[in-house]
Amino acid sequence: MPGAAKCKQQRTKAIRHEIKNICHAVSLPVYPAESACVAALKKVLVNIVDYIGAMRMKRPVGVWTDFAAFQDYTLRDDKRFDSYEAKADGGFLAVLLRRLRGSHSGRGKWKQVGEAGAGRVKRERIN
Repeated sequence: MPGAAKCKQQRTKAIRHEIKNICHAVSLPVYPAESACVAALKKVLVNIVDYIGAMRMKRPVGVWTDFAAFQDYTLRDDKRFDSYEAKADGGFLAVLLRRLRGSHSGRGKWKQVGEAGAGRVKRERIN
């Protein structure tokens, strides 16, 4: 097996293992299929900063049931985790990312401001 293919295979195996570890850490059953574990994790509210801290300190992971309370808590400056970092290095933390602002489509609401120039339209987000 060429080196790159073997490395990719090992990385995939490690990511699957980490996703199963997250399932176990948030008291979900460890499903045999990674996709089932990911689907279950998508329904759980866990702050990524707290998850990392709990893993480092070998403590239980806090799971939220109230979305509004989770949203308020997670939007605090000291509880935010960069989504690009969550998606990096295999992205196993990305399974814990949740959309906390704006519309669910991710597009939000915009209005045109001023004149369009040079083929561009200036827009502002409406809050």
